Amino acid sequence: MSKVKSHKVIGFRSTRLAIIFFLFILLLSMQFDSYNQFQLANISTLLIAVLSITLLTGASGQISLGQGAIMAVGGYSAALLVTKLEISMWLAFVLAIFVSALFGLFLGLAAARLSGPYLAGTTPVMALAIPSIAIRFESLFSGDIGFSVDYGYPPNWLTNLIGEISIEEWSLYVALPFAALSLFAVLNLSNTRSGRTWRAVRDNEVAAALAGINIARTKVIVFVCSSALAGLAGAIYGFRGLVAPSVYPTDLSLLLLTAAVIGGL
Repeated sequence: MSKVKSHKVIGFRSTRLAIIFFLFILLLSMQFDSYNQFQLANISTLLIAVLSITLLTGASGQISLGQGAIMAVGGYSAALLVTKLEISMWLAFVLAIFVSALFGLFLGLAAARLSGPYLAGTTPVMALAIPSIAIRFESLFSGDIGFSVDYGYPPNWLTNLIGEISIEEWSLYVALPFAALSLFAVLNLSNTRSGRTWRAVRDNEVAAALAGINIARTKVIVFVCSSALAGLAGAIYGFRGLVAPSVYPTDLSLLLLTAAVIGGL
């Protein structure tokens, strides 16, 4: 009973923090002009990417400097689905999560063999490869020009409910719910049995292995979860107007890692 009660308390705290974050950003946006509302949308989107670093580095101790590249995978996946297959933006975001998670699976299989500086030194190659891939397969990825995509216009039911909505405000309404849900998911996941297993691997791999934890499988699972979040962030980030190599530069990964370290891993 005590364990069930503990899980309920953790779930309540996670829900409360996610709701507080959502309402705080929403109420703050009401005091801002359109430009700053758009900046809040960018902050909400980048928060999702920083949360992916928190899972990967903070929970399992794996250092990656390639999260920006995984964001690009999500961004290009969503853009291709919308521009080529003409599916809805919302469905494209969901599918981008699965595509990025699959990419993270293959990356995790390689990462399971590496650790520390070796992993950190290998992952930037992905970010450096993005422009080359976009140019090499220009017919598919539109080269340096990229894809012109955006959030579109708010639905009629929403404008009928709260009145006229600017494009900048609509971009916040798209990004903020995903950021709150991601925060809720990471807070809960970090306090589950899986989260404790990840921290055990982070603190001491030898001791974790002696405790019966499959180190390689754990690292792969962490990479899959982290990549799914990074892919979602990349999809939302790209829909600000353009999905191109310049949107996901090599220093984006370093920026995310720095933000996670300053914010507290």
